[in-house]
Amino acid sequence: DTLDEVVRNQPSRASARQNTRQALRRTFTDPGSSDDEGIVEMMSTNRTPTGDYVEDYNTLGHLFRLPSGFNVRRNWLTQLSSLDGATGNKTYSPQVGDSVVYIPKAHYDTIQKFPTGGNSSVPWKTWPTNSPLPVVRCTVKDIRYRFPYDDYYRRRGEEDDRCTSLVAILSLVVTGIPEFSTNRVFPWPKPEFISRQTRSSSLSFEVSIFLNSCVDFILPENLYLWRIQKLEAAIGANNNDPVGLDITSYYNEPSGHS
Repeated sequence: DTLDEVVRNQPSRASARQNTRQALRRTFTDPGSSDDEGIVEMMSTNRTPTGDYVEDYNTLGHLFRLPSGFNVRRNWLTQLSSLDGATGNKTYSPQVGDSVVYIPKAHYDTIQKFPTGGNSSVPWKTWPTNSPLPVVRCTVKDIRYRFPYDDYYRRRGEEDDRCTSLVAILSLVVTGIPEFSTNRVFPWPKPEFISRQTRSSSLSFEVSIFLNSCVDFILPENLYLWRIQKLEAAIGANNNDPVGLDITSYYNEPSGHS
């Protein structure tokens, strides 16, 4: 009797609030995911971006809401390392607190293919000009994640010319600069960093990384140093002649690193 009474007392149609909740619930499939079931995403009722980072949408051009039927690649944010690094795919996903090396020239090449608005796209232009800094060591202070850039998500053409993954916006603080020496055999700085000493405030900037075919411009510090050391050792073993040199080497993550 109690069950019959409950059934009889149920509303004959869903309320407006229930309908709204259903309209804001969307199921999609994550490309590349091992999970065969759809992911339920609860959509925000906000139609216009607000808050401290509104320029991520108004200036940088990130999608604020993912249109119905659109999918983005998310799985790269969970990987720590990848054998695909040699092909230009992201080798790892930085985490807050990581010590990384930022390579402006490689970043410049990415910007040429994917220009974005705002000064954050060209951080080296705000650096001190008294000495060149081909690389700098940084600590990842903060990360925020955004949908892809609207223009590059909708762009027609090959997949390599589009941005279809989530974008990680890294807030970096410079902790070290390269050590220069006048008697070096090689035209690049030593694979060492010295602490940046300044009386002014810390040097910080933002960069955005996402899946693309460009060369990485953010590398873990230990991986960057290892690559330079291996390259210099191979050139030295070849009488300091890099012509025709073919190097194959495999990196093993030091114990205690994740």
